[in-house]
Amino acid sequence: MNRVWLAVMALAGVYALYDTSAYPPVLVGAAVALTVGAAMGDRYAIPLAAVAGFALVLMIAVWTSELSAPRGHGFLFLQGVAYRMGLATVALLALLLLRKAREGEEFLPVAGSVALLMIAGNTQQSFPFGWCVLVFAVALVAYLRRTSSWVAVRPAHFLAAGLMLLVGGSIALTLGRNETWLMKFFQPPGGSPNFGSEVSISPRNFDGSNSNSVVLRVFSKTPPLYMAARRYVDYRNGTWISPEDGDPVQPVDSTYPLRQARPSTGFNRVELTVSRPEALPVPANAVLIAARLQELRVNRCGDAIVKPGPRFTGSYQVGLGPYREGADEELLDRCRRIEASPLVRETARKLVEGSADEAEALERLVSYFHENFTYGFEYSFGKKQDPIGRFLQEKPPAHCEVFATSLVVMLRSLGIPARYVNGFLVKERNEIGEYWIVRDRDAHAWVEIWAGELGWITVDPTPPSALMPPERSSLVDLLDVAARWLGRTMAFLWRQPAVVLQDIGLWLARHPWLALPLLCLTAAWYLRRRGRRAPSSRPPVPEDPAVARLSGLLSRFEALHGERPRTLTPLEWSKRMDQDPPRRFLSDYSAARYSQARRTGQDLEGLEELVARMEAERPG
Repeated sequence: MNRVWLAVMALAGVYALYDTSAYPPVLVGAAVALTVGAAMGDRYAIPLAAVAGFALVLMIAVWTSELSAPRGHGFLFLQGVAYRMGLATVALLALLLLRKAREGEEFLPVAGSVALLMIAGNTQQSFPFGWCVLVFAVALVAYLRRTSSWVAVRPAHFLAAGLMLLVGGSIALTLGRNETWLMKFFQPPGGSPNFGSEVSISPRNFDGSNSNSVVLRVFSKTPPLYMAARRYVDYRNGTWISPEDGDPVQPVDSTYPLRQARPSTGFNRVELTVSRPEALPVPANAVLIAARLQELRVNRCGDAIVKPGPRFTGSYQVGLGPYREGADEELLDRCRRIEASPLVRETARKLVEGSADEAEALERLVSYFHENFTYGFEYSFGKKQDPIGRFLQEKPPAHCEVFATSLVVMLRSLGIPARYVNGFLVKERNEIGEYWIVRDRDAHAWVEIWAGELGWITVDPTPPSALMPPERSSLVDLLDVAARWLGRTMAFLWRQPAVVLQDIGLWLARHPWLALPLLCLTAAWYLRRRGRRAPSSRPPVPEDPAVARLSGLLSRFEALHGERPRTLTPLEWSKRMDQDPPRRFLSDYSAARYSQARRTGQDLEGLEELVARMEAERPG
């Protein structure tokens, strides 16, 4: 029977890895191999040195192989290494189950199963990983119960745990399936990289380059330079306004289509460091988003406006692919409207005069900003002033918001559709963690213009000096990797209890009949216990007078020295006594009470004399 529980623990780990790895067929074969190994196990005397050699070969294969994790996997970090480590652990676990364990080596398959669960737990998916951990825990307790006498487990314990999960899941569900009140206690506080539906050009007179807080991390070998969060169409009195949010997008397996196209050029995985974003930053060629969200809406500009909900972990995948965007005439008309001052209109007209087409006109305007302006935070203006006209006239150092707004206003004054975009630059590479870091200071504004058959194209009028990547530091990279691990761990510990309870509640809401067996088992257990306590009709078995006499002596002893700990036998308790009389009493009591030899009156009289002497010596 012990082999069965070992197999259950191993299969729980394999299924957890199977789910995290996006269901690769190789793990189905691994589950079969583990089952066969458990069935045929405890027969083959494989030397421990051979097992160690096999483990060494597997470790070399893990670090030298280029096998990558399947598409759609849920691993958080070191995805390829984690997947290969999982496969190697499964192979080693199959060998351990097949091997005949010597005394003291029974823990090896258990340790292998624990390692497998730890590898599979490198994920943001709490479900069904939580169930796998629960199955493993039950099997471990059952295994220890059969192999260790000190583990006391009764069916009532499992019934109580089941009822607690049932009640907790129901409470979490009734508190709201959406932004739950319960999450206020479990979700960590944090800032937000949000760009609201309205943004104003701010007269900054401070240098924001010291804002080093990490906003998101992008896992891609060739990431986009720009991650757009919000696009803005209407411009009034120095304020940009984004289009209205669209209807909620219906997901398919937690995948939300942004555009009518298939991802054909790969996926980027993004990790936000905050829990409640309003919009998800995505590249310009994003066609879908895979994330566990409460709600996602796509506005007319293609922005992903979200309500994250309690199940959102901050991690999402972006499917990329070329697509052809159709012309939205009403939107294009709005992207031509502008109230520009005569100075702005005249400046734009002179700059593009003689251009052969819109492409040349655009190139002249962008070159004008790159060659005649500098980046900085010294430009300040009043709310009633025209920030664009004064900027073009005085040419002070300004930030990206001013450059982007100026270009949009000039393009629209020429009848060219253009819109303002807020988001982030991706330019800092962490070589140790193999991902890209985006910080607060990387928040940026740029422009998109309508180019006919090419759709919307990105144009950046900000001088290139502001777009240069920062100097790299291995120490900074290492510290960010450590901070990322710590942050993900803390987020997991903060939010997992509420998420697991909600998942249980949702699962029970979909399968309410599954709660009925648990309630029936609880009722049967209660009635059985009540029946045991009921007076029996059979005549009582007379108690041995010697046993009753010994029980009375032990009660008198406990009145002197305190109640015996229920986890200790009288003989074990005697070894904790400092004085000789109590130690001798407990030793003699154990011999008289549990010995197979017939008790004599002389034995009991000696114990009575010893108790009486201790009572007489008791002070007071």
